[in-house]
Amino acid sequence: MEQFMLTLPEPMRINSTFLFVLAVFIVLFVLLKRFYVDSYEDVMEKRQDIIEGAERKLNDVEALYVEKLAFFESELKNARMNANALRERLVGEARKERESIVDHARAGTQEQKAHIEKETLEVIEKEKAAADTFVNDLAEQIAESLVGRKIS
Repeated sequence: MEQFMLTLPEPMRINSTFLFVLAVFIVLFVLLKRFYVDSYEDVMEKRQDIIEGAERKLNDVEALYVEKLAFFESELKNARMNANALRERLVGEARKERESIVDHARAGTQEQKAHIEKETLEVIEKEKAAADTFVNDLAEQIAESLVGRKIS
């Protein structure tokens, strides 16, 4: 242990070497602060400004999104209402058109029925007249054959 104590340096004294090292340390500290720390702080401030600007833009975009979403939902609601109104109108028009077609078809069918009934009655009347003539002729022939002479 004695040997170890003998090799220890004397207590530190303020001398020219110490002052030189202290001066170099202070100059190095000032240079680092000026060129590194200040630049680093500037970069960090710029970074923070960029982040804040991006956040403002994000908020603006979100507000625009909400506004546009509300607009599109409103327009979609209006479009659905218009589509429903148009569909109702078209269905109403289609029903009226169907009724018109059915009425027209019924009228045409009634006309055809009346025409067929008229033709049928005319044919029946002709056949009836022909049958009456035939029956009268046959009755005359039977009467003539029974009487034995011609009846006029």
